[in-house]
Amino acid sequence: MTILEALKDTSIENRMSRNVLCTMTCLSDRALREKISELRRAGHHIVSDTSRKGYWLGNHVEWDAFCDQQRRRALANFYKKSYENDRQLKLI
Repeated sequence: MTILEALKDTSIENRMSRNVLCTMTCLSDRALREKISELRRAGHHIVSDTSRKGYWLGNHVEWDAFCDQQRRRALANFYKKSYENDRQLKLI
């Protein structure tokens, strides 16, 4: 079974855990996460939330919120170069 087939009937109220997805797709945890990243880059709205466990196929509003959350997380982990420490840096 593919990841998209496994997630076809999911929603925010009916999320699917990574363990269940691994079992259904016969993928390791690492392989599953890599495939989900590939599918997201290809435009599939596979959403997750750090405050709630599980994945689901999100609508446009959920997808936008997920993308905003991921951008904030990435920027929080963004390291400044030495010469940027004394200057104000604005990242959009």
